[in-house]
Amino acid sequence: MLKHFTFPLVSHLFLCLFLLSCSAPAGKEQEHAQTLKWRSAATYVIEESNLLPEDQRAGRFLLFRNPRAQSIVVFDLEKRKTYAFKKQGNGPGAYQFLFQNIGFFNDTLVAVSNISELLLYDYRKGDFVTSIPIERKRQTFAPLLLPRTVGQQIIAIDPPQGKWSDSQLYQQSTPYIWAYDLSTAQTHWLGTFPEEGSLLKGGKLYYRNAGLHLFDGNDRYLYVVPVGEPLLVIFDLQSKQKVAVEQLPLDAFFVQTYKTGNPEFVINDDADTYLTSRFVHVQLLGKDTLALIYRKAYTKDRLQQFIQEHPGFPKTDLPPLTYRLAYYRLSDKQLLMDVDLPSEIDKPVSLLHTGDLLALLPPTEESEQKNRSVLKMYTLE
Repeated sequence: MLKHFTFPLVSHLFLCLFLLSCSAPAGKEQEHAQTLKWRSAATYVIEESNLLPEDQRAGRFLLFRNPRAQSIVVFDLEKRKTYAFKKQGNGPGAYQFLFQNIGFFNDTLVAVSNISELLLYDYRKGDFVTSIPIERKRQTFAPLLLPRTVGQQIIAIDPPQGKWSDSQLYQQSTPYIWAYDLSTAQTHWLGTFPEEGSLLKGGKLYYRNAGLHLFDGNDRYLYVVPVGEPLLVIFDLQSKQKVAVEQLPLDAFFVQTYKTGNPEFVINDDADTYLTSRFVHVQLLGKDTLALIYRKAYTKDRLQQFIQEHPGFPKTDLPPLTYRLAYYRLSDKQLLMDVDLPSEIDKPVSLLHTGDLLALLPPTEESEQKNRSVLKMYTLE
């Protein structure tokens, strides 16, 4: 597997000890965290534009996609080197589309999911290497999302499909996590969609929802966070059993709900996506702390005002997005910090460790002309 890569930790030693080891009540820790400030630090240039982060980091490597060019981009933080390739098409060894259906397979390979197979590419050269068949639980037109390898297993999300007003979709209790054993070529399934404790149980949540997932440091446990609600589901990969479903105590994470089967929106189909908070990144810090970055929701009045002032919505004018960063301690289920990120952070990508955050800067006319993206590191003071 890829080697772990971080920047020097000396400047953040006190902060790490405080956030990850402090046993003070969560309220006091949050009060302290509210006084923390971010400053701009290192800047990296990626030789590809229009990038979207995919909540994918492996050691010193970051994974992006360019939806405009339908290309895959891997950036080496240590060497400051960009790898990019495009294999879109309908022929053998080509992916049909890019969404969130990409992930690191190992040190040199990136996995891309088509509907019935997982394709592996050497990202350094862009060469197709091999494919792995995908067994599906239902007839579907969606690829697997965020495929990742842990030990001898590949884990990915098999997203349920349906409209938010389709209450039957939320009552089927269908497994939604695809797990493939590389040593035996056998597939098994984890989870039950919707999970116990989910707002989806009543068919009341606006469902544009998949899930972000990661593994613990020993590759024993799988952590799954649904994109659209503050829920944590933990699986034991050895026993292939669910071991916990926890509500994440994020007061600023707002979920827009609807009456079961109600075909009406609060504003409209495009606008309502901004009325619900959404997770964009999850990461394990140390052995016991989960870092979560989520997009803040708009209020109905604030969103309606934006739409009124921007007649190009949603084709050309989109509301600016702001984010929050939370630290959640797994051992005692304590929220250590839940604070706003600076408004200039446009697309959070990853934490290098507790106090360093990587984010994509908004594109400029110059960066578009040069086909470049700028990645900036922000450091907690």
